[in-house]
This record gives sequence, structure tokens and C-alpha cells, in this order.
Amino acid sequence: MSAALPLKLEPRAEALRPGLCLDGRYVLEELIAQGGMGTVWRAEDLCPQPGMPASVAIKVMSQASSQDPSARERFAREVEVMRSLHGAHTVAYFAHGEAEGLPFLVMELLRGEDLAARLARYGRMSAGECIPWLSQLLTGLAEAHEAGIIHRDLSPRNIFFAHDDRGEETLKILDFGIAVSKRYQSRKALTEPGTVIGSVHYMAPEQLRGLPLDFRADLWAVAVILYLAIIGRRPFEGKGMQPLAAILRDP
Repeated sequence: MSAALPLKLEPRAEALRPGLCLDGRYVLEELIAQGGMGTVWRAEDLCPQPGMPASVAIKVMSQASSQDPSARERFAREVEVMRSLHGAHTVAYFAHGEAEGLPFLVMELLRGEDLAARLARYGRMSAGECIPWLSQLLTGLAEAHEAGIIHRDLSPRNIFFAHDDRGEETLKILDFGIAVSKRYQSRKALTEPGTVIGSVHYMAPEQLRGLPLDFRADLWAVAVILYLAIIGRRPFEGKGMQPLAAILRDP
């Protein structure tokens, strides 16, 4: 078991590292991923509930993001969305909290690879190879849509093939950080008009235009992902603003 140390952060520097203990309970063990809003760690839960795993994943906001009200609101939105989804194709929520001013989210630890890694290794897939994971993806999205949640940022990196101890594979939908939910309809928008957040290559025209969205925006992204998997390239390629212009010109 890792030695648990108190979490102390320097005022202007990140101090998260293996061995640190969040909230007196979660011992950070290994950095899994790092993004614009923070980091994701493999951690050990020192006090797991009966029937719950001791190994978990923890998403921790960076100091810079934690000082941005909009970023904190997006993080809070992701927590609420994950708490409301309980299907097999979304990552299980365990807990959330705050340590030394840094919000964190405790969730299911996944082992496997995302669709981007799989396509990088194999290239194109046949339609038959796509059907099993596409069915699981649509099942997971259906649960979210029935709950009034639109993901808004589907891409190959947010589609994960998780492996269990028996070697069985289950698709998981990741990263609901910019999702919209009925619970948040009365709150102010988290992005300014004209601001685009997410993976532009997979966005529907109405999303790029900043128009009201429904579940069809996610289905557009699914179609683009499926096109990429089967054809080997995205339908709207290019750098910078080129894919955005192509989508708006010829959807």
C-alpha cells in the first residue's frame, strides 16, 4: 500500500504526485491522463464501501482551472451528469469532493484503449467489425438522451473499450465535461456566443453556429466517427478553420 502523505499545494505550482492523499482517503498512484482542465490519476481508496473496488480513477482540476468560475461550473456539470447515468456504457460515478480548493471526481477505473488508439493500430474497420461497438455506443447515448443529456463532444478519444478481468469488452462513453442537461437549462451558458469548445471535426452544423441542440447533434458525431472507422478518414478534413467551413458549407 502506498504511503499516504498530506496534500499541500504551493501557491503557484501544481504539487499532485504519487503518494499524496486526497481528502484523507484517496492515495494517488499513477498519472493516467492530462488535459486542459486537469489530470486523471489511478488511485487507491483507503476506505472502499462493501462491494466497491479499491482501485479507482480520480479526475482533479488544475489550480488554474479551479480559479476559473466557468471551468468550475463545467466540472460541476460533469459531476451531476455522471451521477444521473447508471448504464453499462457510461463510466460509473463513485464520489466527488474538494481538496485544498481543487475539485475532484472519483469514478470507475478503466483498463483498455480508446477508439482513436484502435484505429491508429488497425486502420480501417469493416462494417461488420463496427456493428458491435456501434450498438453499445447508441445504447449508452440513448440512456443519456432519455435523461435529457446531450454529450456534445463525441470523438474517437471519448469512446473507450474497457476490458474486465474475464477479458470481456464493454464500450464506455467518456468525458461529459461540456454536456448539456435539462438540470442546467435555467443556468447561464457556460460558453460565450461564438465560442466553440470540443472536437470541431465531429460537430454538427447547428452546434458550430451556436444554435439550440437536441440529441441529433450527438447522432451527427456518431455518423462522422463511423465514417472515419470504415473509410479511414473523416468526411470533413483540414487544419484550423477548414473543417468548420466545410461543415457549414456542405453538411
